[in-house]
Formats: sequence, structure tokens, C-alpha cells
Amino acid sequence: MNMRDRAPQGLLEAVLKTLLKLSLLSLIAVLVAAPAMASGVCADRARLAQQLERKYKETPRAIGLSSEGRVVEVFASESGSWTMIVTYPNGISCAIDSGEAWERLPLRLAGPAA
Repeated sequence: MNMRDRAPQGLLEAVLKTLLKLSLLSLIAVLVAAPAMASGVCADRARLAQQLERKYKETPRAIGLSSEGRVVEVFASESGSWTMIVTYPNGISCAIDSGEAWERLPLRLAGPAA
């Protein structure tokens, strides 16, 4: 191999620095997005709800609004399977947890005990 076949040292260093920067940016992007997409299942809410009903027979059972403006919902089936989703202000919903043995607690009316 002669000198003409080898890349100049400066060019090689520049390429390596660029690759390192791109790798770090990719890692940061993954770390920032990871909490929102922990389960890896995100879609618009209507599509996600349709998939939960079709695949697991889960329907909405509880809903709440977080202090950050996110809507949190629990979908559950009669057999006890459940999935919790969060819908972000941008409209994207992500499944954040799921499990078994969902039970409906009896309603308690507010006010003094009877």
C-alpha cells in the first residue's frame, strides 16, 4: 500500500469525530424518548384503543388527567387483562404498562359513612 492509497490523517480524524458526534446524538435521542416509549407501542389513540379491543378485548375502564396535561387511561377486559396508556398533548398515545387480575372495586359514595 503506498501513500496515495491511505486517507490523509486529518480526514480520518474528521470522519471519526463526526461519527462520534452522531453516535452521541443518537444516544441522547434514545434516552430522551425512552420514558415516553418504554413499551415500544405508540400510535394515535384511536388506533391503539382499537388494537387493545380487537386483540385483548380491553375497553376503557378509568381515565385521569396528569398535572403535565397527559391523559392516562386504563383499558381492561372481563378476563382481567389490563393495559395502561398515556396520551400526550401532541396526540400520540403509548402503552406504558400492562398486566393481569384487574378488579373493579365497589363504588363508595362521598359523605359520612352509613
